[in-house]
Amino acid sequence: ILVQCAWGITRTKGCWLSGKFQELAKRRSQKKALIAIARKLLVIIWHVLSKHEKYKEYEPKLNPQQKAKKIARLEKQLLELQA
Repeated sequence: ILVQCAWGITRTKGCWLSGKFQELAKRRSQKKALIAIARKLLVIIWHVLSKHEKYKEYEPKLNPQQKAKKIARLEKQLLELQA
């Protein structure tokens, strides 16, 4: 059942786990990436149930250098799309 839930997560736009799946699928096969996402889902479920906390979507925190690098990369992509 967890693998089926993981497939659903991978199809969701804007979800951190779907992005993680895409990263893993590039380096490994899709099946291995799917199992990794199912495991992450199980860990999330365990933490939510054991600590009685609400689930919070992971948001990476970037330092100023990382932000500047990301902005420069996105600006470059934008210029390429406009050309």
